[in-house]
Amino acid sequence: MKLSAHPLWLVGFRPFFALACLSGLSLPILWALFFSGAIPAPATSFSTVQWHAHEMFFGFGWAVLGGFLLTSTKNWVKVRGYHGYALMFLVAAWLFERAGMWFEGVWPTFLFLISNNLFLGSIVAMLLWTLIRNRKGDFYPDNYFFLPILPVFLGANNLILS
Repeated sequence: MKLSAHPLWLVGFRPFFALACLSGLSLPILWALFFSGAIPAPATSFSTVQWHAHEMFFGFGWAVLGGFLLTSTKNWVKVRGYHGYALMFLVAAWLFERAGMWFEGVWPTFLFLISNNLFLGSIVAMLLWTLIRNRKGDFYPDNYFFLPILPVFLGANNLILS
């Protein structure tokens, strides 16, 4: 069996709910260790509170929200949805962002900016493409509000660290 055909990669919620579970278990423990001084916080130009807020909302939160939206949008518009290599790419981008948040202080600025925007930019573009391209088959025609709302998260992602 090809790796991209593994059941984990067949539906959007599977890899992202697993990542949400893992990050939900590990990130609060990591934060407590930083906060208590048991381990040093990552070397970053932003505060540990900003790091924590970003990881809880854009790490854990977008793993949950992304998995949900990848699955629900395909059901709303009656299409197959993203699977296989597309999901593998999104998971790699999500992991790259977690690494970027850890190594921001030692990475070149352009690399951090790429890591911090690749996942969210890609998943928002994919969700918008699904909704726009298949709008005629949308069970819920009021889903138009996702079109202006989803891109706002890209701005929020960058503002939280500025």
